[in-house]
Amino acid sequence: FIYSITPIVYNIGIIIGALFFTPTMGIKGLAYGVILGALLHLAVQIPDLIRHGFKYEFIFDFKNNYVKKIGKLMIPRALGLATTQLNLLVITGLASTVGGGSIGIFNFANNIQQFPIGIIGISFAIAAFPALSQFVAEGKTNQLSELLSQAIRQILFFMIPLTIIFLLLRAQIVRVILGSGAFNWSDTINTANTLAFFALSFFAQALAPLLMRAFFALHDTWTPFIISVISAIINIFLGIYLKNILGVSGLALAFSISMVIQLSLLWLFLRKKINNLQENKLLQSLNKISFAALIMAIFIQFIKTPLANLVDMTRLWGIFTQGAAAGIFGLIIYIVICYLLKLEEIIQLRASLERRFLKLKNVQSGELTEADEI
Repeated sequence: FIYSITPIVYNIGIIIGALFFTPTMGIKGLAYGVILGALLHLAVQIPDLIRHGFKYEFIFDFKNNYVKKIGKLMIPRALGLATTQLNLLVITGLASTVGGGSIGIFNFANNIQQFPIGIIGISFAIAAFPALSQFVAEGKTNQLSELLSQAIRQILFFMIPLTIIFLLLRAQIVRVILGSGAFNWSDTINTANTLAFFALSFFAQALAPLLMRAFFALHDTWTPFIISVISAIINIFLGIYLKNILGVSGLALAFSISMVIQLSLLWLFLRKKINNLQENKLLQSLNKISFAALIMAIFIQFIKTPLANLVDMTRLWGIFTQGAAAGIFGLIIYIVICYLLKLEEIIQLRASLERRFLKLKNVQSGELTEADEI
């Protein structure tokens, strides 16, 4: 829980800098907000560390074996982050050559698509990392493979229907979030089309952080770094080519293609390390998920027009109602079909929700048992 809220307090610091520091300090206030966020990021973790017996001692010893090991692991990780930023800088530069407003359209679409990636992909990767590290430390390769397989299937269970929603309801999503002020219908369409190309790689973007953390758990930070560099180079060259054909949307397509390639390379090299990623189970689940998602897509596409006739599509509430209703009904269809197909992931989700409900019920009634606590 503490680890998961650290990025929240980090962003709170940045927001404080934007709201309260910049009026008196100017643009430097944003930098001070970042510093405040970083300090909050650290401070929120200290009480829990103390509670677990952590005591700080100032030891200036670069010869310590653990310090050396951390240093070696940090170098490619830091270079990987730098590569990501350099890649973003180059792509932003390419967007500036497409036409007026292209940078804004690209950034708007990118920001929107980061939401499902952060909620599903990053969350699963962060949650799985401690267990992955423990299994590696204990030499339990089979359990490591099983955990990765389960996490991959669970991510796909969530990301594939979200991909359908972002593809079929992209205009509604963009219009509801951004459709005000000077953001006209043409801007909406351009941003929605760019978002659609980003959505094509939702599965790859969501799975890549998990596979990277599997490498980190194996104390291998160089392989993900090299793969990230290869992916960035592919992204840049494809961006140069596709922007002349599709405009700013071509940059999103280039990004998606590079992410799929990145995921494929991560998968191949990770499988070489642990020998098995339980592809048979993955294919079984993927077939059921894909079938349910296909029926969901047909239903959403079929119901969109009738819903548009029932609301005022010239008003924000009308667009929101149409998109929300189509998306919710589509998700219900998806869940029902997955349940009828006895998809393992939906059964696990139901069991998890039931356990949480029973635990909450027992807490409220004061009957929490030892099993509930576990």
